[in-house]
Amino acid sequence: MITPRRTAWTLAGLYTMGIVTSFPVFYSGSLFLEWKTDPLSNRTVLVMGMSAYYAEVATVNTVSVASLFLTSFVIIVLTTIVLTAVLNKKSKWRQRSGNYSKNGSKHYGNRDITLSTTIVLL
Repeated sequence: MITPRRTAWTLAGLYTMGIVTSFPVFYSGSLFLEWKTDPLSNRTVLVMGMSAYYAEVATVNTVSVASLFLTSFVIIVLTTIVLTAVLNKKSKWRQRSGNYSKNGSKHYGNRDITLSTTIVLL
């Protein structure tokens, strides 16, 4: 199920979503670098400046990041439920199958229960 190609596409998608969500803050010019004079040290330093509309852009950015977080959390919960259900179904199928002895069937059932519990806890 986890192949190198799927992993690469998933990581590319995650990086793209990260860039897309932080892009408006920098594209709109609400954050920028500027030179300011520090009178205490008598030096000119490079500082990050904020425009007057930074609060509005930051609010939109925060809402988009929060919605992405919530969406990914829901996806993780749903896929965990599906994975656990499929594991339980396969375990029951193995127990009904005539290919295993009584001891082997019980062993596979315990292993699947332990695996399902571990997945849910993670």
